[in-house]
Amino acid sequence: LNDFNNKLQTLKSDIQKSLQIGDFKSAIKIGIDGTILAKLLPEPASTSELVQLNLNIANAYMQLNEPANAEIYINSSVEDAERGITIRPNNPQAIEMLCFALGSQALWLCNANRLPEAYTVGMRGYDLSVSIYGTEDFRLYKAVRCLALIYEKQNNLNEMEKSFKRSYDLVYSNPSAIQETHILSEEFIQQLVKHSQVESAYNYSLLFYNNFVSRINKDDLKPTEQLILGDQSARLSNLSCRLNKFQDGERYLLDALSIREKALGPESKSVGSTLLSLAGISEAMNKPTNEIEKFLVRAYEIFKRLEGPSSYLANSTYEHIKRLRNSQRSQSDGTDGYATSVTSENSLRNKKIATTGSDIPLLDANDGFGRMKLASQFFESQEFNKAQILLSEAYKIFLQQLGPDHASTKAAKQNLEVVKQNSINQLWKELADEMIEKLQINDENSNNNENGSSKAEDDSWLFKE
Repeated sequence: LNDFNNKLQTLKSDIQKSLQIGDFKSAIKIGIDGTILAKLLPEPASTSELVQLNLNIANAYMQLNEPANAEIYINSSVEDAERGITIRPNNPQAIEMLCFALGSQALWLCNANRLPEAYTVGMRGYDLSVSIYGTEDFRLYKAVRCLALIYEKQNNLNEMEKSFKRSYDLVYSNPSAIQETHILSEEFIQQLVKHSQVESAYNYSLLFYNNFVSRINKDDLKPTEQLILGDQSARLSNLSCRLNKFQDGERYLLDALSIREKALGPESKSVGSTLLSLAGISEAMNKPTNEIEKFLVRAYEIFKRLEGPSSYLANSTYEHIKRLRNSQRSQSDGTDGYATSVTSENSLRNKKIATTGSDIPLLDANDGFGRMKLASQFFESQEFNKAQILLSEAYKIFLQQLGPDHASTKAAKQNLEVVKQNSINQLWKELADEMIEKLQINDENSNNNENGSSKAEDDSWLFKE
C-alpha cells in the first residue's frame, strides 16, 4: 500500500506540472494511470483520490475544448463522491466532497444549456451544503453563487440578483475573505451591467465600496487592499459616467489614479489606462482642451515607454491628441498652432506612424480600444469574467463604428470567444480546485495513513495590436 501510495503521489505531482506547462494530453494520460493505482487503495482513500484525479482529467479535457470527454470525467467524479456517501453515511467530509462535485456538474450543465438539469443538481448541492454548514455559514456562498449563475442563464434576473446578494452577504460575513468578497462583488456588478441594470449596479457598487472602506485603514493600506480599493473606485467611476454623473465619475477615478500610482507605480499600464479614462470624462464634461490633453500626453508617454511608439495604445493615444489639437485649430481665428499645447507633436513621437484612416468618433474608438487593452490585462491575470464584459462592450462599439469586416471588430470577436471559453473553464475549475484543496486537508487529518494527500489556464490569448 505504501508503494502504491508513493507512486500515486508522484503521478499527482506530475499531473499538476503538466497542467502548469499546458501539456494537457500528458496530464490526461498520467491522470488515467493514476486512477488505476487509486482503485487499489482501501476505502475511503480510494474514493477521495479518484474524485481528485477525475476532476483533474476533466479540467485537462476542458482546456483542450473536448467537452464530451470532460463531461465523462465530471460525471465519474460525482459517481465516486456518491459512492463515498454509501461508504461513510452522514459523514460531513463525504457530504462536502459530494457538494463540490455536484457544484462542478451543475456549472457544466449550465454551460451546456441543460438548465433544468443544472438547476436540479445545483439545488441538491445547496441542500447538502446547508445540511453540514447551516444557513448562515460563509462557506455556503459558493453553492448560492452557483444557483445565481444558473438563474442568470435562465434569464430569471430577479432570482439571480437575490442569490448574488445573498452570496455576497455570506462571504462578507467572514472578515478575512477580502479577496473572495471583492471577486464576487465584481461578478455580481458585471452581471447587472450585462443585463442593462446600471442603476442597480451603481447602488450595489456604492454599498460594496462603503462596506470595504469601513473595514480598512485608508491611511495604512496593505498592497491587496490598495488594488481592491483602486478597482472599486474605478468601477464606481464607470457606473457614475454611465448614469451621466460625470463629476462623481471624475472624483472616483482621480481616487483610483492616486491609489494605482502608489500601488503599481506612476508609469504602469494601469495608470496609463486610468489617464485615458480621465481624458474621456474630461471631454464629456466639456473641459478646456489643455486639461484633456494633459491626461493624454502623460498616457502616451507611458505607453510609448512600455510598449513602443508603434504599439496600438501609444498610436491611438497619439491620434487622439492630434485630433484634439486639429479640432482646437479649426475653432481658432486662423492661428497656425495650438498655443496652449503641453508639448509639440514632434516631441510626442520621433517617427512617423500611420493614421487609422478612420473618421469614427474619437471617444468611442478609444473607449473600445481601451476596453480591449484592459481585457488583455485581465486575461493575463486570469480574471476572465472582467475580460469578457470588456470585450463584449468593445465588440459592440467596433461593430457599430467600424463595421463587421474591420480588423479591430474581428479581433474583438475572436478574443471574446477565447475569453468566454476560459471564463466557463474557470467557473467550473474554481469549484474543482476548492474541492481538491478540501480533500487534501481532510486527507492530512485522516487517521488512515495509507491515504496520501494530495493550474493551468489556456494562454492562447489572441489580442491583436
